[in-house]
This record gives sequence, structure tokens and C-alpha cells, in this order.
Amino acid sequence: MLMTRLVHIIDHDVKRRTMISRSLYATDWHVEPYESLLEMADRAPNRGILLVEDSANRLVEAIDWLKENMLWMPVIGFTAAPLPSEIVRAVLAGAIGYLAWPFSQTEFEETLSIMEHVRPGAVEFEQRRSRSMALLAGLSKREREVVDWMLDCYTNKEMALVMGISPKTVEIHRCNLMRKLGARGTADAVRIAVEAIQARKTLR
Repeated sequence: MLMTRLVHIIDHDVKRRTMISRSLYATDWHVEPYESLLEMADRAPNRGILLVEDSANRLVEAIDWLKENMLWMPVIGFTAAPLPSEIVRAVLAGAIGYLAWPFSQTEFEETLSIMEHVRPGAVEFEQRRSRSMALLAGLSKREREVVDWMLDCYTNKEMALVMGISPKTVEIHRCNLMRKLGARGTADAVRIAVEAIQARKTLR
């Protein structure tokens, strides 16, 4: 299995939420149940699988929340007697699967098996790109400018000339952004920036 056995359940129906949680607990899943997306957002999880009860368009709202917060997790929707149009909408939004309630543990596991056919490392790659987006979003406007010039291979002196500041100030911005990105060097900072830019393009 490509992902940790951790599942976050969003379902406003406490009885159904409890039934699903108990079923998954019995097969060694760690379950985090939530009544609503708002409740889950307070915890801001960044790993595991998201299982969303999809009445009132809740699945798309959950996927939009992940994108807005630059996170990525496999998402599965479920509802009673889903219409084909609902399943199509969910998959187009980014869900990896959709279940009809009530569903069995086997059906849940079979839906997750889709992830086994994703190229090796793809899940980890998407998660890393999301982390890169979050790191880049934490930079100041000036620090982001320095990153942009780093991508164009500008030296500190060249950046200073273009930005109208001293090379010393450029160096300060550069040190600050490297610290914020957790970058081990220039190449690492550039990798993070490129991953973040690619991730943004996929969200448009």
C-alpha cells in the first residue's frame, strides 16, 4: 500500500460515521472522524486518506479546501445511491474513487487499490509539491523576488542592480528565504520553487 493507514472521515451523520469508524478500526486503520469540513480544517491534517460523505457537494468543497491550503491527500467520496453524474463530477474534481453507501470494508480497500496502479512515488511527489507551495507562500514579497531571480541564475550583484537595493540586502533576503524554505543550498531552494510553480499550474 502506498499510503499510511490513516483515514479522515467527514460525515455529518454521527451514526453512520461511527459505523464506518468501527469497521475501519477493526482492520487496523487509524481513524480521525469529523462532523464537518470546518472541524477538520481546525486540525489541518496533511497526510492520510480523506473519506467524504458527498451530499450537498461536500466532496468538491473538501478538495477545494485542500487546494487552497496547498495540501494533497487521496480523496474518496460516498453517498447513498450516487448518480453517475455525481461520480463523474467527483472524479473530475480530483477524487480517486466513489462508493455507494452502505459499503463494505472490502469495497473500501478495493477503491484504495487504485493507488497501487499510480506510478511509484507519485503520491509522495504530489505531497512534496504541496509542501513546496506552502513554503513558498510563506516568503515575503522581496524574498519571493529574490527566488524568481535565482531561477534566472542571477548573481547577488545582478539582483541588487535590478531590484534597486544593495548586494548586502540581497544577501540578507537570500539567507532569510533559505531558512524559511529549509533549503540546504541554492539548488535545494530552486527545486522547492520549481515544484511550487509546477503545482500551481496544475491547480489552475
